[in-house]
Amino acid sequence: MRRLLLLVVLKEAEREEKRSFWRWPALCFHRKAAKYDLAKAEKKYQAEAGSYRAFTDAPPSKVHPAAEEQLEQDVPGKGHIRSHYKIGPKLGQGGFGFVYEGTRCKDGLEVAVKFSVKSPNMPYIRVPGHPKAIPMEIGLTLMANNSSRIPQIIKLLDWEDNKDHYIMVMERPMPCMDLKSFVKLHGERLDEGAARKVMRQVIEAANVCVKHGVFHRDIKMENLLVNTNTMEVKLIDFGCGAQMKKLAYKVFRGTQAYCPPEATVSTNVFCHFLVWFGLIMSHKLLAKSN
Repeated sequence: MRRLLLLVVLKEAEREEKRSFWRWPALCFHRKAAKYDLAKAEKKYQAEAGSYRAFTDAPPSKVHPAAEEQLEQDVPGKGHIRSHYKIGPKLGQGGFGFVYEGTRCKDGLEVAVKFSVKSPNMPYIRVPGHPKAIPMEIGLTLMANNSSRIPQIIKLLDWEDNKDHYIMVMERPMPCMDLKSFVKLHGERLDEGAARKVMRQVIEAANVCVKHGVFHRDIKMENLLVNTNTMEVKLIDFGCGAQMKKLAYKVFRGTQAYCPPEATVSTNVFCHFLVWFGLIMSHKLLAKSN
């Protein structure tokens, strides 16, 4: 019976098609948030950005400071991102946000800038070192990076919390693409050596999150970036995540195609479901789609 359930879930996973570079799962937001008009929100962002958005034909400088200096976070403050970063073309969008290319003005560092519209019941959390509660996604990303350089987790370089939206500035590995696109580029499957290298980093990323009190809840191929030169993998998008707890989570949040069979017969969701996510991903890396 379990094997049959596995085959059904895998089949559903293969049918799932994603259209953007980074996508925010609709399951992680409250239903009432549907009243937001994303087209209107984007126009508002672009109107506000008129004084600082810059497009140029000249390539950004490839000479950057050392990695640790690059990842030094600025002091958060309303409006400071607009003066510290040049915003470029859109990389992608999801249900409640947009991701743009960006360049840090002081040194030309290439970054990704994510604008997220707040939903009515968006959760906030308190994080050590910050006097006020901050949006859950920002807090979890900070918690996951709460130590020295962690190559498997995307770095949050800067952030800004506003009344109806928040902004996150993240490192942008170059050159890179999401893992799903990377696998498709290589004939829709990887050899065992490459798959092993990828999965080792994915498992390490999940382990680091758990150690730091973060349950990502949406580890999938679209939420993993691969440096195409070095095969370095980074976990992104904590918008579906939660703080770790000993008791079960009452609701499954994440991509339905990665939902464990147990979640269909029980309302209790535990962090050890990460094992199932790993099983699905291993299958996607090694088994060519039909």
